[in-house]
Parts: sequence; C-alpha cells; structure tokens
Amino acid sequence: MTLWVDAADASTFTLTGALVEQWNDKSGAGHHLTKSTFGGFDRRPTKTGNSVVYVTDGNNNNNKGLVSTEAFLGLVGNAYSYYVCWKRTADNDDYVIGNTGAIYAYLQYTLDRWIVGDNSAVVAMAAGAAKVKSARSDGLTELVRQTNLTAHASTAAAAGFSGATIGCSNTYAGPLAGTIYEVMCYSARLTDAQNLQNVSYLMNRWGVA
Repeated sequence: MTLWVDAADASTFTLTGALVEQWNDKSGAGHHLTKSTFGGFDRRPTKTGNSVVYVTDGNNNNNKGLVSTEAFLGLVGNAYSYYVCWKRTADNDDYVIGNTGAIYAYLQYTLDRWIVGDNSAVVAMAAGAAKVKSARSDGLTELVRQTNLTAHASTAAAAGFSGATIGCSNTYAGPLAGTIYEVMCYSARLTDAQNLQNVSYLMNRWGVA
C-alpha cells in the first residue's frame, strides 16, 4: 500500500479550526497530504463533525485540494490499484485524485464520464449518494473500473501516476464538490480476492449501498 487516508481517524489530522492543514497517510509510506498553496494562498478543505473531509467546489483560484508530500506509485507502465469512498454534492467537473507529475487526471468525473488517466468511459454517478469507486491496472494492457461490487467493461490501460492531489487536478483546477471518506492506493494490480476484500470493507464501514 502506498497511500491510505481515513477521514474517521481524527488522530491523522492537523487542523486549524475545521480547516485541514495536513492529513496523514496511514499506509506507513509517509505520503502525507498537505494543504495546497497554489497561487500563493492557502487552499484547505474542511473536516466535518462526522470525521469526514468535505472538499468544496469553486473556481480555479479558489480550490481546496490536498497534495501528497512526495511522488509515489511510479509512472507509465507501472501497475496500480486504487479505492475511493466518496460522494458528489454537485454535478460538475470533479477531480477526486489528480496527478502531481503529469498533465492527465487520475480520477475525474464530469457529468457522465469517469476518466482514469487519459482513458474515458461513460459511467454516470449522480450527486448525493456515497459510492466506492475502484480501478485496477497492470499499467500496460488492462484497466478495470468498478462501482461498489459492479465491474464495468475492461479497457486499455491508463498510465500510472507520480503523486497525488486529493480534491483537485494536477494544476489545482477542477475542484471537487463533495465528501471524501477514505482513499487507498497500491503500487500493484490486486487480485480479485484482494479487490473484493477492499471494496467490501469500504462499503460496510461507510454504509454504502
């Protein structure tokens, strides 16, 4: 595991009031997330009373993303798996996980498209309902997207990523309007059994149907 952030674990947050200064990585890899200072201003999401991080929307000069402290997972050709439990609160361009080291988004939702790397698929996600979204790739030939326990059609692999921005793109644009509950990333394509274990864990923990 290369990144694991858990909004229910209050001990992993450094806060100023309700504003998140740092969200610590529980994976042991040390990839803590810190506030963005893009444009010379502090960009910080808020933490709600239910131990959930809420990242508001806004224009490109008012995003509130979190940025990984260093690169991880590798670049093109590297296998990866990720799991995100999150909820949209508005139908707009939402960057859930961006990439600090390249121009493509890692996980983005537009009104009806789920973009992983530069690979786009029509997978609608309405606002207002929490979902577990996952993707697994060997980094070369295969990319499998999944919503909760439902797998979508396999497609050509999307490139891996070199770092992470949570709640905005690599250029700190496209701020997320929604709630992020938990994120787990791996530098390997997990097996079907491991995938089922992770998805079931997130669904059960966060009451996702």
